[in-house]
Amino acid sequence: MKPGHGCSVGRDQLALPLKTSHRSLYRGPWRFIPNNYQTVLAFIFAIEEINANPHLLTNVSLGYEFHNFLHGHWRILQNFLILYAGQDEIPNFNCKRESKSIALFTGTSWETAAQIGALMELYKFPQLNFGSFDPVLSDSGQFPSLYQVAPKDTSLALGMVSLLTHFSWTWVGMIITEGQKGLQFLSNLKGEMDRNRVCVAFVKIISNTILSAVLYAQQHNFLTRETSPVNVIIIYYDSDSLNSINYNIEHLVTWRVWVTNSQWQADVSGKNFILGSFHGAVTFSHHREEISGFKNFIRTATPSKYPEDTYLALHWFNNFECSVSDSDCALMDCMPNASLAWLPANRFDPAMSEESYNVYNAVYAVAHALQEMLLQQVQMQKVGRGEQMAFSPWQLHPFLKNVHFKNPAGDHVKLDDRRKPDAQYDIVNLWNFPEGLRLKVKVGNFSPHAPQGQQLSLSEDLIEWAMGITKTPHSVCSESCSPGFRKTPQEGKPACCFGCTPCPENEITNDTDMEKFMPNNYQTVLAFIFAIEEINANPHLLTNVSLGYEFHNFLHGHWRILQNFLILYAGQDEIPNFNCKRESKSIALFTGTSWETAAQIGALMELYKFPQLTFGSFDPVLSDSGQFPSLYQVAPKDTSLALGMVSLLTHFSWTWVGMIITEGQKGLQFLSNLKGEMDRNRVCVAFVKIISNTILSAVLYAQQHNFLTRETSPVNVIIIYYDSDSVNTINYNIDQLLVTWRVWVTNSQWQADVSGKNFILGSFHGAVTFSHHREEISGFKNFIRTATPSKYPEDTYLALHWFNNFECSVSDSDCALMDCMPNASLAWLPASRFDPAMSEESYNVYNAVYAVAHALQEMLLQQVQMQSVGRGEKMAFSPWQLHPFLKNVHFNNPVGDHVKLDDRRKPDAQYDIVNLWNFPEGLRLKVKVGNFSPHAPQGQRLSLSEDLIEWAVGIAETPHSVCSESCSPGFRKTPEEGKPACCFGCTPCPENEITNDTDMEKCVKCPDHQYANVQRNYCFQKSITFLDYGDPIGKMLAGSALSLTVLTAAVLGLFVKHRDTPIVKANNRALSYTLLISLTFCFLCSLLFIGRPNTATCILRQTTFGVVFTVAVSTVLAKTITVVLAFKVTAPGRRMRQWLVSGAPNSIIPICSLIQLTLCGVWMGTNPPFVDTDAHSEHGHIIIVCNKGSLTAFYCVLGYLGSLALVSFTVAFLVRNLPDTFNEAKFLTFSMLVFCSVWVTFLPVYHSTKGKVMVAMEVFSILASSAGLLGCIFAPKCYIILLRPERNSLHGFRDKSRSGGKKSYQVKNRFA
Repeated sequence: MKPGHGCSVGRDQLALPLKTSHRSLYRGPWRFIPNNYQTVLAFIFAIEEINANPHLLTNVSLGYEFHNFLHGHWRILQNFLILYAGQDEIPNFNCKRESKSIALFTGTSWETAAQIGALMELYKFPQLNFGSFDPVLSDSGQFPSLYQVAPKDTSLALGMVSLLTHFSWTWVGMIITEGQKGLQFLSNLKGEMDRNRVCVAFVKIISNTILSAVLYAQQHNFLTRETSPVNVIIIYYDSDSLNSINYNIEHLVTWRVWVTNSQWQADVSGKNFILGSFHGAVTFSHHREEISGFKNFIRTATPSKYPEDTYLALHWFNNFECSVSDSDCALMDCMPNASLAWLPANRFDPAMSEESYNVYNAVYAVAHALQEMLLQQVQMQKVGRGEQMAFSPWQLHPFLKNVHFKNPAGDHVKLDDRRKPDAQYDIVNLWNFPEGLRLKVKVGNFSPHAPQGQQLSLSEDLIEWAMGITKTPHSVCSESCSPGFRKTPQEGKPACCFGCTPCPENEITNDTDMEKFMPNNYQTVLAFIFAIEEINANPHLLTNVSLGYEFHNFLHGHWRILQNFLILYAGQDEIPNFNCKRESKSIALFTGTSWETAAQIGALMELYKFPQLTFGSFDPVLSDSGQFPSLYQVAPKDTSLALGMVSLLTHFSWTWVGMIITEGQKGLQFLSNLKGEMDRNRVCVAFVKIISNTILSAVLYAQQHNFLTRETSPVNVIIIYYDSDSVNTINYNIDQLLVTWRVWVTNSQWQADVSGKNFILGSFHGAVTFSHHREEISGFKNFIRTATPSKYPEDTYLALHWFNNFECSVSDSDCALMDCMPNASLAWLPASRFDPAMSEESYNVYNAVYAVAHALQEMLLQQVQMQSVGRGEKMAFSPWQLHPFLKNVHFNNPVGDHVKLDDRRKPDAQYDIVNLWNFPEGLRLKVKVGNFSPHAPQGQRLSLSEDLIEWAVGIAETPHSVCSESCSPGFRKTPEEGKPACCFGCTPCPENEITNDTDMEKCVKCPDHQYANVQRNYCFQKSITFLDYGDPIGKMLAGSALSLTVLTAAVLGLFVKHRDTPIVKANNRALSYTLLISLTFCFLCSLLFIGRPNTATCILRQTTFGVVFTVAVSTVLAKTITVVLAFKVTAPGRRMRQWLVSGAPNSIIPICSLIQLTLCGVWMGTNPPFVDTDAHSEHGHIIIVCNKGSLTAFYCVLGYLGSLALVSFTVAFLVRNLPDTFNEAKFLTFSMLVFCSVWVTFLPVYHSTKGKVMVAMEVFSILASSAGLLGCIFAPKCYIILLRPERNSLHGFRDKSRSGGKKSYQVKNRFA
C-alpha cells in the first residue's frame, strides 16, 4: 500500500507502519497463511475507527503502510530504511516525502521483533510488538524502545494444571517448542504438577527451526509408540512452524485430549481433518471482549475498496473463482457480492484472533499517547512550507510508557510491563465435526486473581471430546486403590504409577489410595489429647470451660479436603452455611507436617476466617500474612540451622561434604543458606543431590546404588535436609546397600525407616541430628503408658497399634479387640515401633493447644461479646473473634519454654544435637550430645560432648572427611585447577618463609631480625655476629697480623743494627726504614677490621688502610726510582746525580700520601663509613658491618692505591736486569707483582662474599699484600745479613765483582 494511505481529517497526517509475518506475497516456496492476514485487517480497522472518532486525535488523521520484514539481517535493514526515511539510499535525509512513520508494529516472531528492535534503538524509534508476551523483550536495558501489548502468561501453567486436577488427569505428556519461553513454561508447569501430584509421562522439546523438516517416520514413532498410554497431552507452542507436525498428527491420532495455549493453530487445510486429531482440543486463550463492528468490517472489505492490497486480491483469486486481466492484472469475473465472511473457518476465521486484538490495542495505545503529547503541547518543528507540524518519533516514548486506557470494548490496556497484570484465560473447545466447522466454543475461564478454589470455572456439558471418546476421558498411570488396599510404589516408575496391595489381616484403609500407616505420626494425636486433658485439669486455666476435640484425616486432593473441612466446620457435609447437626462447632484447626496440605486447607480456612495452627516445621511461605492471614505456625524459625550444621563441620574439620536436599522452596532456601555458610567457613561441597519429594518412592535401585556408592565414595560426611515423610523409601534402600561408614548430619524432620532386619548394622547408626531444643514434658510418658483402647475406645489408630503389636484377636460380633496381652502398653514397644519420647511435632502440637487455651482465656477475660445459643445455657462465639488474641499470645508453657505465634517476634531456634544409636538392632536411642545456640557469643555457640558420640559402624575414631589432607606447618596450599578450593596440593615454603599452622594459603616471611628453621614452621631470633677476636678466623687473622708486625719490627731492628753494612747502605737506608715502619702499620691496621665495629673503627679502618698502604707503595716507588737514577748516572756533575744526591726521589712519599689524604678527607667529609647490619648474608645471623658510606670514594681510594702499585710495578719491571750485587730491582719487581696479584684477586672475591667472610677477605688481602712486600724485598737481605755475612762486606763485594768482571764499586759508594 502507498505510504500515508488512509482517511484524512484536516491537514496533519501520521503514518503507522505494520510489520507482517507473512513469508511471501505470492504462491511459491512459502505457503500463504491466511490467518496471519487478519492482523492486517485489524490494523486497518483500528485506524479507520480512530480517524472516525471525533473525541480522539481531533484534526489529526492516522495513515499506515505495510512492509514485509522477511528473515535475514539485510532484508530487515532494507525494509527498515524504506520505513524510516521513505527511501533506501540515505537514512538521514528525506527527499521522497514529508511525512514519516511515528511507530512500528511487529508481529508474532520474537526473533524478528528482537532483530528489528536493535535497529529501532539506533533511532529511538517506538516499536510495539503484538505477539505473545516474551520476558526477553521486556528487558528495558536491551530494548528500551520496544513495548509489548500482550498480557503476561505467568499463570498459564497454573491454569492448565487446575484443568488437569479438575478432571483427575494425573498422567500427562508434554510437547514443548524449544526456546527460552518454552523452557520457562516447562519449568513452571512441572512445578505446578509436582505440587498437585500430577506426573509427567514424557516431555518432547522440539526445535522451532527444524519442525517443518521432521521426518514422517519420526513423527509416527513420536505419536504412537512412546505416547500410547497417555490420553492427555499438553502442547506449548510459540512459533508458526508447528503446522507441519500438526498435519501428520491428524493422520494418526484421533483419541487424544490436546491442551494447548492460544498461539497454537491447527493446520486444518485438506480433507484429512474430517476426523482430525485436534477435534475436541482445549485451548487457553487470553480473555478479551468482542470488538463491535469488526465482523461487519470483514464483511465489507473487498479488493475494490482496498485496490492496492495484494493479500486481499489473493484471497479473492483463491476463493471466489476470479480471473485475471491480461492487460493490467486486475481481477474480473468474480462471484458477485463475494465477502470474506462467506469463507469457512478453515480458510478465513472472521472472529478476531488474539494477535489481531493486540494489534487493535496497539493502534489505540499509539493514538492515546499521541493525543496526550499534543494536549501537553510538545514542541513541534516546522516542516516543509510551514503548513504541517511534525515531531521526532522518540518524543512519543514518555507518553507510551505511561499510557493507560480502556479500549472501546472496555478492557484495560497498559504498555508498562511492571504494571501489567497476569492474563485471565478463556478456555476454548475446538469443534471440527462435521468437516470444516472449526468452531471455537468458550467452555470456561480461569482467573488467577480469584480466591483459591474459585479460579477455574467450567461448563462440562459444552465440551466436545476427541473422536471416539463419549464421556470424560481418563488419563492415569495406575487405577486408584480401593478401600481395603494400600498404594505400593513400583520400582523405576513415577509416583503416579503404583500397585495396590491388600491390607494385612486386621488392618484397614477407609479411603482410596491410602498409603502405609505411619506410627510416628500418631504420637501427635496422643500429644494433642494429653494437652487438652492437662488443660481441662488445670484449675487456673479456662476455669469453668472444657476443651473438646475431634480428628479428621485430611487426605490429599481438593475434594477430600473440602469434604473433611465441611464436616469439621459445620458438623455436616451438605450445607456449609447452616448448622443443624450440633450446637458446638470447632474454634481452631491444627494441621500437620505437610506444608502443601496446610496451604490447601489454609485457602479454605480464609473463606471463613477460621484459625489454623500448623505444627509442622516453620515454612516462610506460610508466614505470608497476605496470603494466609488466618494461619499460625507454632514451630520456631529454622534460619540458624545452616549455621549450626556448618559449626559442627568446622568443629570436626570436615571440609568435604555431600548434600542430599529434598525439592521445594524450603530445601532450596536451606541449600542457599548452607552453601553461603560453607563458603564463609571454607567448607566445600562434594556433590548436591536435589530429590523430588513426589518421586522419591520410585527412584530406581540402580540409581540409588550409583548415587550412594560411586559418586559419593570419597565423601565421609553427608548432610540430609528433609521436609517430607516420603524419604523413607530411599532410607530403606540406603540400608539395603549397607552404607555403614558415612556420617549423616540431618535436620529433625528426617526420620530413618528402621523397620526390618537390615537395620542391624544400619546405615544411619551414628547419625547426628539437629533437633529444636525443648524441655521434657512431665507426665507425657505416663500418659503414653496408660493410653489403651479401653480408655479411648473410639480411637481406631490406638486399636490398630494394639492389634499389630499385642497379639489381639477381633470379636466377630462387634469387631472389638480381645485376648490381648495383659497390661499391655505403648511404652512396652521398642523405639522402632513406637517412640514414647515426645517428638518435635508432638511438642508443637502441645504448645499449639496451650496457645489456643491462653488466647481463649484472654478473650473471655476481656469479656468478648458472646452470642446466645439454644436456651441461653451456653455461650458461643465465632472462631474469627479469636484472631486478635492468637496474634498477641505470649506465654510460658508448663515446662518454662516461651511460646509465641507472631512470626515477626519469633526468635531463631536453639538446637539440641542428638546422636542416633541403633546397635544392637532396634535400640534406636536418641542421645543428646550437645547443643547449638545462635544467640551465644561467637565461639561459644556450639557445645559438644565428644565422648558420648557413637559414630557409624566401622568407625573407631572421629571420622575424617577432606578432599585433600591438611598441609603441615612449613607448607602452603596450592589450588588444583578445575577442583574446589578444598582440593589442593602442598608446596614447601621458600627460604626464610614459614607457615606456623595447617592449611595456610600463604607463607609468611620472617622479619629481618629472625630466620626460619629447617622445617619452615618457626622464626628464630637471629644472633648478632661480627668478625670477632674469639672466632677461629678472627684469632687466626689477629695472630697473623701480630706475628707479621713483630717480624717486621725484628727486620727493622736488624737493619738498624747492621745499618753500616754495604747491603743496608746500598739500598737507601732511609727508604728501607720508612718501608718497614709503614709495613708495620699495615699489619697493625688489619686489627681495626677485627672486633665489634663502631663509628671510630669504621672510619679509621678505611682511612688508615688507605694512607698506610699509600706510604708503603709510594716508598717502594721511591726505592725503584732511586735504583733507576743510580744506574743512569754515568759521569759526575750530571743533573741526575744532583737529584740522586739531594734525595729528590724521597719526595714522592709525601706527595703521594698527601693525595691519598685528600681523597680520604673528601670521603670523610661527604659520606663517611658508618656502622650497619647485614641480616641476609649469613643464615640465622645478623652481622654488624661497616658500611662504606660512599662506594665511589672507597673505590677512588682503592683505585688510587692500585694506580701507584701499577706504576711501581712498571718502573721496577723496566730496571729488573740491572747489575744485582746489591741491586734490589728484581725484588721490587717481584714484590709489586705479588702486591698487584693479591689486590686484583681481592676485587672479585670481595664482591662474591658477604658478611664476616667479606671482612676476613679484606683483612687477608691486607696481610697477604703486606707480607708480600716484606718477604720479597727484605727476605733476601736478611738472608745475607744473618746467614751469609761474608757477602755483606767490601771484601766479599770486590771478590764477587772480580769474579763477575763488573765495576760495581761506584754504585756502593754512591748509595752509601
